[in-house]
Amino acid sequence: MKEAAITSLIQWAKNEGAVMDLVEVKYCGEDRGCGVFAKKTIRLNETFLRIPKHLMITAGMVADMPEYKNILERHRVEAFSILVMFFYLESQRKEDAFFHPYFASLPKTFDTPLAQNYVDLEKKFTMEELPKRAMELLMKQKNEFIYLREQLSRVLDTRHIDIPHLNWAWHVVNTRCVYLENPEHPLVENSKLTDTLAIIPVMDMLNHSPNAQALAFFDKHSNTYCVNAEYRCVNEGDEIFVCYGPHDNLRLWVEYGFSIPHNIFNRVDIPNNVLFALAAAIGLDVSEEKKRIIDELAIPNTMYLSDVKPSFGLQKNVSILLMSKMELKDVKNRIYGADATNATLEVVYRIIEHLKGLLEKRVRTALPTFKHFWSEQVELLQNIINQQSDDGDSD
Repeated sequence: MKEAAITSLIQWAKNEGAVMDLVEVKYCGEDRGCGVFAKKTIRLNETFLRIPKHLMITAGMVADMPEYKNILERHRVEAFSILVMFFYLESQRKEDAFFHPYFASLPKTFDTPLAQNYVDLEKKFTMEELPKRAMELLMKQKNEFIYLREQLSRVLDTRHIDIPHLNWAWHVVNTRCVYLENPEHPLVENSKLTDTLAIIPVMDMLNHSPNAQALAFFDKHSNTYCVNAEYRCVNEGDEIFVCYGPHDNLRLWVEYGFSIPHNIFNRVDIPNNVLFALAAAIGLDVSEEKKRIIDELAIPNTMYLSDVKPSFGLQKNVSILLMSKMELKDVKNRIYGADATNATLEVVYRIIEHLKGLLEKRVRTALPTFKHFWSEQVELLQNIINQQSDDGDSD
């Protein structure tokens, strides 16, 4: 059934002017969905996919359709909400609708936390089980969904919104939209958010990877959305990936329902209040003045899996914690004017070691489903600690 839907989608897209002779779309099973594969070797910088503009679903395109124009002349709605409304209504149209082949190829369900637990999100997940940032992302999503539901109830003038179907439409847009600078449209509300969203049939079958071979972009000369082998050639039979953004596994799980082993965008966030607690735990003087200065400078302490040493922010903030009252009077020149001293770095690594120990406790107590979120943070910190040892061995 899924293979037939993909075949119909590709034939429809080609009939409408899409160019994709070098690639094919395959269904890879329920756990992976669809992917785009090279039918023959694709050379570096070679364009292998072109989708014409009239197949690109944007808020402006929707606003020009008579039915939606009538709605949007009476209500001011942002681009994201317009797209969700479009998928909510159009998916119920007859099979002769223009975009039906695309709708027929879309997944029927999603694996994100919001898709599975949109009614009792807070009961299903707690701060004890998940890192703070994951909970913040989850609650942000839930609030956005509630806002959208209330907004579309007003716009469509109905109290009988099909919540599961709206949840599906929201996920289609949230998981498949890409960045595109759209021209201003009088019926698209953009006073707070510029309209930079589009959903591109077929192109959205390309899966995400931090180590992508390809880049997607809009070509103004041909008026098509293109994908080319920007970063390296693609061998025949290989799946082709693009990078949709620097997403760590927490965000990938919340937004898309999956994670990637050894994701180079994985990160450990150390809010200032956590840094202060860690510093105090290893015996540093954490005065109110030092806290105030660090908060005012607002240099993030975040570290990434791709880092080979402690982040700039963590080094500088720790150097402030080690300053005397006299040194604090010239704090900006001191932190920006020189590299961290060996003494500062030694304290930084002590803080990292202490944090790693706390995270290891979370690994031991976490539910199996969420254990990897904590262990990935331990892995990241251990990599940085190992790099210190390697540097020491080479001296």
